[in-house]
This record gives sequence, structure tokens and C-alpha cells, in this order.
Amino acid sequence: TRSELDVAERESFLEWRRKIVEYVPHMLTIDQSIARSLILPVLRASIEQNENLVVTPFEKNIEVWRQLWRVTEMSDIIVQIVDSRNPLLFWCKDLPDYTKELVARAERRGHMQQKRVLMLMNKADLLNETNGIDHALLLNDDRSLARALSIDRTNTTLCHCSQAWVEHFHTLGISFLFFSAVNEREAQEAQDRAIAEGAPVPEPRSTEEITATAAAKFGTAQLLTIDELIQQLTTMGSMIPAENRADPNRRKITIGMVGYPNVGKSTTINVLCRAKRVAESATPGKTKHFQTIHINQDLVLC
Repeated sequence: TRSELDVAERESFLEWRRKIVEYVPHMLTIDQSIARSLILPVLRASIEQNENLVVTPFEKNIEVWRQLWRVTEMSDIIVQIVDSRNPLLFWCKDLPDYTKELVARAERRGHMQQKRVLMLMNKADLLNETNGIDHALLLNDDRSLARALSIDRTNTTLCHCSQAWVEHFHTLGISFLFFSAVNEREAQEAQDRAIAEGAPVPEPRSTEEITATAAAKFGTAQLLTIDELIQQLTTMGSMIPAENRADPNRRKITIGMVGYPNVGKSTTINVLCRAKRVAESATPGKTKHFQTIHINQDLVLC
């Protein structure tokens, strides 16, 4: 029941808090590690009484955790939005494992679920010269990453930088898409102005053309338009049979949007909706509450 779930979550949360104070990180569950990785504004602020670190207010708030738990449980496709300039800093590598754990739990209850995890490389328009790779190496301090990316300092083009990430993600087995929410918002605003001024606008592309273009861009460094992103999510969702979705009775495909603060979650959601549905701010934690937003007859965001 709802009350039993509330009690169980609170007891688990309090036990986790006690273990933090006692500094027993190896006893943390995967759920808790993921919640910390995705939602907390400062990942390293984790242990209150050891190494002079402090648990953040986000981490002390069970309601923030519950937002993440509910989104991942309800979603058919979990989209983790990252900043393209340093995607590995903003990517929670435990998320695919946690998704598999949720699927396994459902199977034990007799529900054969399927879930997908997708990295959305937002702000890809800001990947210029080597800033994306240099910034990532600086913050990750990972020499193996430098070798994996095979950096060529004589080739500092956008294509080279993006392609290096493409090859690295393929090696890691991460599904990804390149996108720029700000670019798409500017394009939408420009089109709205043209329509208001009576200027000619291009004919809308057919669904078949959008589908083909989106499929061709999947797994490459090419930026998707908003129509292509919506179509790609629809295509991915349609590959999950209705009976294997998080809620077999729900006709629409549920897309969970998660990520660190300031990676562009609010802007991406607003662009997908073609309207301002959630507040945008540089203040961390602005978009942290569970919301249900219907995109079209096939997709719903949460």
C-alpha cells in the first residue's frame, strides 16, 4: 500500500543516513548511489563526519530521492541529459545497472519489463576546437580517457572533438544522441517571428523524412532537430511491446528526463513541448519535481 511504501522508504533512508555518518560507503545500495549521482549538485559532498565533507541539503531530503525513484520506475525510456563539454562528468554509469535491477524486480513479480537508457548530449553546439576534450580531461583527471579518445592536437575541429566522443561511447556501449536545446529554441522563435510577420516559411517535412534522418543520425555526432529527437524517442519506444512497458495499461510511451543541475533539462523539456512548461534557471535544482507533460499522442514526459 501507499502507507507501507512510505514507511519502508523512510526506514531505508534513515538507515542510509546512519551509514553515511558511520562512513560505510560499501554498504550503500545501488538505488542510493544512483540518486546521489543524478540529483546532487555536488557529487563529492557525501560523507558528513569523514574527510571534512558535508552532506548537501538535497541529499538529506527524502522527497528529492523519491522524485528519482518514481521517474525511473514509471519510465519506458530514461533519458539522462549531460553537458556535451564534459559528458562523463555528468553521466551516471550506474544508471543502466539500476535500470536492469528494476527490470529484474518486475520479472520477479511476473511482469516482463523492458526499459531503455539513452544519453542526450545537450549543448553540443558548444563543442568547439578541443574545449570539450580538454575540459573533460581536466575535471575527470583520467589519463586512460585521454588515450581512449586518441587526441590529435593538430586536428582541433568540432568534427574531430565530437567524433572522439562518438568512438568512446561506442566502446562503452552507451546509446547517445547529440542535441542543442538552445539552438532549437532559437529556431522555433525565428519561425514564430516569420509567421507573425507573414514571411514565407519552409514546408514541414514528412514523417517519413524525419524518421529516416533521425535514424541516420543515431549514434553519430550530427545534431538532431527537435522533430528528429521526438521521432527517435517514438521509434525507440515503439520497439517496446505494450505488455512490456512500465505500465502495460498506458497507451503512451513514458520518457523519463533526468540529469545533473544546469545541463539543460528545463530548456530541453520546454523545447520538446514547444512552450514554456517548466521554469528555467541557472540555480541548481530548479527542475527537480516530478511532472507529467504530454508531448503528442505517442509520448509523455515525466
